[in-house]
Amino acid sequence: MKRYSFVFLLLLLVLVIYSEELLPNIVFIHGINGKASPDLRRNDKYGNKEGALFSWHPLKWDSLMGKYIEVDSTALLKIIGYKGYRKGSPFDCTIDSNPRDVSGNVVYNFSYYNPDGDTGVIGSGEDKNGNPLFIPATEKYQDDYLRAFKHGQWAKHVAAFIEKVYNKSGKKVYIVAHSMGGPVVRAAMTFYGAGKYVDKVITIGSPNLPFTQIDAVEDLVTNIADYQEWQEVGELLELGADVELHAGSVGFISPSEPNTVKPYLDFLYQDDTIKLSRGRIRLSTIIGARKTILTTMLSSNDGFIPCSQQSLDFAERKPVIYASHSRLKEFINVPINDTISEYAEQYSTFLVEFIKHWMIDGDSVVFTGEITDYGFGVVGNKNNPTSKSIRLIVDGEDANG
Repeated sequence: MKRYSFVFLLLLLVLVIYSEELLPNIVFIHGINGKASPDLRRNDKYGNKEGALFSWHPLKWDSLMGKYIEVDSTALLKIIGYKGYRKGSPFDCTIDSNPRDVSGNVVYNFSYYNPDGDTGVIGSGEDKNGNPLFIPATEKYQDDYLRAFKHGQWAKHVAAFIEKVYNKSGKKVYIVAHSMGGPVVRAAMTFYGAGKYVDKVITIGSPNLPFTQIDAVEDLVTNIADYQEWQEVGELLELGADVELHAGSVGFISPSEPNTVKPYLDFLYQDDTIKLSRGRIRLSTIIGARKTILTTMLSSNDGFIPCSQQSLDFAERKPVIYASHSRLKEFINVPINDTISEYAEQYSTFLVEFIKHWMIDGDSVVFTGEITDYGFGVVGNKNNPTSKSIRLIVDGEDANG
């Protein structure tokens, strides 16, 4: 009898697994991180674990339990359980990780940084000699950039991981990328061939276009933020931010066409696989527009990235939301709470609902009329960016704020 009961339970488990709607696995990608390592194996002054992986998966040491616990749920954690999505094995992944899941709907948290914290750049693909297709036009940056390129290419790391996930499951993937993660993912598809494994992409608070203005926001990005020196002559140059000149975008050249000088992100835009895929890869950009006390007098921004940089003209949806780039605990110097988290891009309920409706369910989401609370319901003026009860500021093509 016990044997029959076991067989029955096993069959029931199989039925549950296969009754789930099979959907693309989701990979969450972090943005630029001054620690420049997936896991520093230490805590900050609040007890939060430090490292790029914990941007989407925040962990805090609990002295009573004697272990790390999940805190301040991001969109990544809030999506677990929806439509059968579960944590991947492993869940927090680096370039050395090998996904072991073969069935069901799975979510991964991936860091493209080198596990040992070594140098690197976003990257632009390689020629037959292993050299980058694009390099800084300013000669004084070239040696450092080339050295970092040889040690790591973030977009290449993302492409390799996406291919691993695809090969394990046989399904294309969804990608949610924050901040610099947006350009990294686009470069992975455009320069490193990952586009054939991708179905949909959401970028949120991403510098998809280069710095083009002499704006104090650039000073915040390159000076107030605590970055490694090699990041300043690598990934920050690729984003268009020059730590020394502050005079608009940094130029890049193709060694084969040295007379054509333009920002790295303009080369990426020119060849963007998503743009050229004719709808086979679908992308939406969510634009944060909640200024911080440091950027309140500047052009529309999320406290870190100007709104004009976050939008792409070929994006399918371009909602602008009342959310800041991060929780900025370093500037407010108080413990994080739910209210502060909700007004940060990665934590906003709007992002959670957008992932559910646009990405997973494939709804034709229309952001019109009165928007209330944090998602798609309750009363409020959608065009009032100062109203703390409103998530959506504007919709449609005019998303450059």
